[in-house]
Amino acid sequence: PLACVLNGVTRQTVLFVARASGFAVTEKLIPCSALASYEGAFLTSTSSNIMPLKKIDDHEFAGIPDGIKKLMRAYKEFLKQSGGKFSESVF
Repeated sequence: PLACVLNGVTRQTVLFVARASGFAVTEKLIPCSALASYEGAFLTSTSSNIMPLKKIDDHEFAGIPDGIKKLMRAYKEFLKQSGGKFSESVF
């Protein structure tokens, strides 16, 4: 949820690209005890863009899920098409 994260440009852009790519985007708190029911997780940052996580606390993810790989490709293509420039109208 927005109260728990920095609502930066990279985060906003990744969410925009995810929705535009057909992903259903849901933002919610996830307790560590529920991590086993998820295939993967990622962080966003200006320097790393979309960074898949290997481990959260004691839970290790088996690999990078296809959905995260697809989002990474879509984001990379968005950056290529936009020249790395973001418009306020995107958000």
